[in-house]
Amino acid sequence: LLAYGAICCTSERYEESRVYLVIATELQPKYVLGLTLLGLYYDVIEEEEDSENNLIDAAALHKATMPADAPSIFMAAAEFLIQCHAGQLAERALAQVLLRGPRVKPYLLLSQLEIQRSDYVRAAEYLNQALAVQQDEPNVWAAMGHLQYIQKLWDEAQTSFETVLTLPQEPTNVSLIYVRLGSIYLQNATSAKPIDASLARLGKSMYLRACELNGSSVSWLGVGKACLALKEFDEAEDALSEANVLNNRDSAVWAYLALLCLTLDRTFEANQCIAQALRLGIKDTTVLRQAGEAFLSKSQTNPAVECLRLCLTEQPDDLETQALFATALKAGSREALDAVDRDRVSSAGAADGLMAAITEAALPKGASRAALSSGAKGGLAM
Repeated sequence: LLAYGAICCTSERYEESRVYLVIATELQPKYVLGLTLLGLYYDVIEEEEDSENNLIDAAALHKATMPADAPSIFMAAAEFLIQCHAGQLAERALAQVLLRGPRVKPYLLLSQLEIQRSDYVRAAEYLNQALAVQQDEPNVWAAMGHLQYIQKLWDEAQTSFETVLTLPQEPTNVSLIYVRLGSIYLQNATSAKPIDASLARLGKSMYLRACELNGSSVSWLGVGKACLALKEFDEAEDALSEANVLNNRDSAVWAYLALLCLTLDRTFEANQCIAQALRLGIKDTTVLRQAGEAFLSKSQTNPAVECLRLCLTEQPDDLETQALFATALKAGSREALDAVDRDRVSSAGAADGLMAAITEAALPKGASRAALSSGAKGGLAM
């Protein structure tokens, strides 16, 4: 009820919002969050007396029931509202918190709110304000790294994540930092020609740390990708199998399993794996291009064409993929023509056999085809 009421308020459906928030507080009259949200709602619609009364009740109840170090009613409300994507009420709650002076947590929450709105510039501004309050706050550096990562600012994200790992305290979700830092290292390693093995090993170590802290299909997939790059195929298969056990609906895991099977000349298994990846809607252009090229090298044109076609759907201007796709189509056309030629030869052979059978049946009993042929030649000579 509270979440829906908050969303209605953000959508400016104020009467509907009032109904749900009032019902929620009537059902649980001593619920601090409910009273706070109702007070914020009345503040939005400028009913100041009702707003003040509900916020006073919420504060008194909070003081009576919560420990002294508990977050304020406005901070707790803001965290809830941001989870609900109810930005209007969240901003009002955080404004109340910041009236007491600049603090790290409100700026972090405001940054989350701006990320939800895709306003990355303003999100970065709030994070810089948080760093101005406390320079060594790990959660702010982590948030900065994640913000840069989603914008594909790889170098900046790497710097932020590396800074987090040098701080004495850990952020709340350090395993995600290891995964994303590992992906940056591995991306840089594989983009180098030849591959930068030391950087690939560093990426692998980041993924393994993530697996130790909170093993997931994503972290084990990262280990598998790093092992593939390092040509450690047994370890790659173990890691990808573990990722598949944790989530057998991860299309990228199936695609990398297909790539591994092709590398090991296990073509039948590779076809099964890529079929599953395609069925699950694979969109990872990196592995689609790699798999398409690998299938093409094994003269498996149908899966090659499909992988490269999907890759071009996501990245239509990629010249390398366009060239591979054209090569795959030509190879497929040649295979189709060869198949037609084989069918023609097979059909001609079948026709010759049928004519031979008809001729044999037409011979007089006891006569031979050679005699008939001789007689025919004699007749022609005449």
